[in-house]
Amino acid sequence: MLKILALLFFLSLYSLLAKEQKLSKVSLQLHWKYQFEFAGFIAAKEKGFYKDVGLDVELKEYDFGQNIIKDVSSGKVNYGIYNSNILVEYIKDEPLKLISSYFKRSALVLITKPEIKYPKDLLNKKIMAAGIEDFDLNFNYLFSLEKLQIKDLNFVPHTFDVQDFADNKVDAMTAFISDQPFKLDKLNVKYNIIDPSNFGVFNLQLELFTSNNEAQNNTARTEAFRNASLKGWEYALNNPAEIIEIILEKYNTQNLTKDFLENEALHTDRLILPKMYQIGSIDKMFLFRQIDILYNQSKFTFEKKEELIDNFIFYTQKELEDKRVDLNYTLLKKSIPFLIIILLIIFYRQWLLNKYNKNLKIEVEEKTEEYKKKNEELLISNQNFSDLLDTAIEAIAIFDEKNNLVKLNNSGEIMFNYYFKENLDVKKVYDFIPKSSIAQIKEKLKCDIIEPFEIDLLRSDKSVFPALISGKIIKKENRFFNIITVVDLTQIKLRDEFIQQQAKLAQMGELLSMIAHQWRQPLTAISAASESLKLKALLNDLNNETVQIAADDIYKYVNHLSCTINDFKNFYKTNKSIETTTLNDLVKKSLNIIEDSIYFHNIQIIKNLDSTSEIKTYINEVTQVILSLLQNAEDAHLDKEIKNAYIKIKTYENDTSLYLEIIDNAGGIDAGIIDKIFEPYFSTKLEKNGTGLGLYFAKRIIDNNCDGLLTVQNFNNESIFRITFYK
Repeated sequence: MLKILALLFFLSLYSLLAKEQKLSKVSLQLHWKYQFEFAGFIAAKEKGFYKDVGLDVELKEYDFGQNIIKDVSSGKVNYGIYNSNILVEYIKDEPLKLISSYFKRSALVLITKPEIKYPKDLLNKKIMAAGIEDFDLNFNYLFSLEKLQIKDLNFVPHTFDVQDFADNKVDAMTAFISDQPFKLDKLNVKYNIIDPSNFGVFNLQLELFTSNNEAQNNTARTEAFRNASLKGWEYALNNPAEIIEIILEKYNTQNLTKDFLENEALHTDRLILPKMYQIGSIDKMFLFRQIDILYNQSKFTFEKKEELIDNFIFYTQKELEDKRVDLNYTLLKKSIPFLIIILLIIFYRQWLLNKYNKNLKIEVEEKTEEYKKKNEELLISNQNFSDLLDTAIEAIAIFDEKNNLVKLNNSGEIMFNYYFKENLDVKKVYDFIPKSSIAQIKEKLKCDIIEPFEIDLLRSDKSVFPALISGKIIKKENRFFNIITVVDLTQIKLRDEFIQQQAKLAQMGELLSMIAHQWRQPLTAISAASESLKLKALLNDLNNETVQIAADDIYKYVNHLSCTINDFKNFYKTNKSIETTTLNDLVKKSLNIIEDSIYFHNIQIIKNLDSTSEIKTYINEVTQVILSLLQNAEDAHLDKEIKNAYIKIKTYENDTSLYLEIIDNAGGIDAGIIDKIFEPYFSTKLEKNGTGLGLYFAKRIIDNNCDGLLTVQNFNNESIFRITFYK
């Protein structure tokens, strides 16, 4: 009995060893060190997916200076991971085949200093890159959009150490968005990202490829490797925590931390977009676009590009057979017109034989053709509408009469970070809106046409972003649908900061006028004092007391002029720190600048300053708002030539809030425009070159920067601008 058991044991052991010996050894050359960027291949190896298809795979880390493309084409390694260079070298006759394409967005970005926002800002700046050729491949098209040439930039060799950027040794560096921004965040380093994807530019980054020799002589093995890798990626993206632990235990050659890998896993998922694209799928139209970006569009004809791309992609035997079937189907479609001509000839002969039924048959044929055409037009119209939604740059969402989401186009899925599958993820319109904005949108949704307006919206991760939305209700098949278009204003808001500075400079002319009024009285007094001294000297009536009094008066007026200069200088200081003050002090500081101008125009100032509590705010910014409101009130009086004109300034408070009101009796604001005066570029002073930015930025400063609220209302013949600060 023991002999039998021993025999069975050795047979089983031999069977296992024989199975191990049957595994085909292959190698995969990575284009960097082990990390989550290669999680799919690590998962396929560690979970046995490669072994299940008869492969013993060696994952090889990248060595600096290594030529991955040459290693693959020469057979030194069986498979490789690389970027758009494989397409460039293939077009140069390098024998390569593209097996899978994983990243659907550009992973390589430019990390720059915060003040560098656009490619043109990099002129005369120091850029750390792996090489000019690699930089040109990934960013040339982006710079060409602004008519810049790569040769005009200043490059230094890449050390692949973010500390050089943190130490200000360089102004910008190329980086993978999936990992290096995380390192900078850990160092508390401020930076900006110039992402080619935001400019509609995408490059190949995580591409699995092999040599022609491997693809042709080992087609089944290449297919098995592709399918096992796909299975590995599906597992890694669904089980990131498990794969991270495996990397930390077996593949952590860079001493990476768990939180680093978790961050990289999140960004890798966003680059692969598994809910939008099949993992590893190859988009031919994207390859067409790549060739157009890399080369002059006129260099290759459409047929040549189609041939290049078709020969570049790896196909299994079954896929090649399916392509042949498609080719036969295409030939059949092309022969249809000739068949139609033959049929028309037959019908024509039949018509001659049946001339007595001529009119009836003609009518039937005409009606049939008419209905067919209308049906085709309807189908084309529906298809065009669907294509329009999915190709629009703006997000477009369609809601039914119950406010259920019916359709969200591709731009919308990316903007809101929602990805939907059929019959899943039913969303309401209010899932995209913060609670604070729901009341506002409810009223808008009742209108047949929603005029464009700004509102904060929610992404799937509950982050808030500013947007401009508009909409229209349509009726289809006896049902009502609301079509909403959304434009992300994040980048526009950044530009608003620049425009805000311009608006402040636009006030310079008005403030110079105020300086003239402030200085007129003291200058006149100084002149009078000096003339008095001259006269007394001529009359020999000059004594020490007279000189001392005149000198004191002149010193007092000069000191007043100096204080005026300081007030204006402080107004233009860029001070972004929060300071403690009171509403009364803010009013007094503002009146120091504009009070003389108001009195000069015979406008009475009535002050009821009853607020004493302190607030913490941006003093210069709030002063700018108060000045803008006072200037508008003064202009309103002058434009309308109001008699007994006055401007009231009130401060008061209650248990929860502090209030500052600026009131004028210039007849109020037209009811037709009062809801629009805080909109950008809306101005009632076009004939005076009004920019329409003063009240817009005033509201932005109070509402957004100072955590307050700026409102306006009419009461009798008065306009009341109220600034509310919360305790």
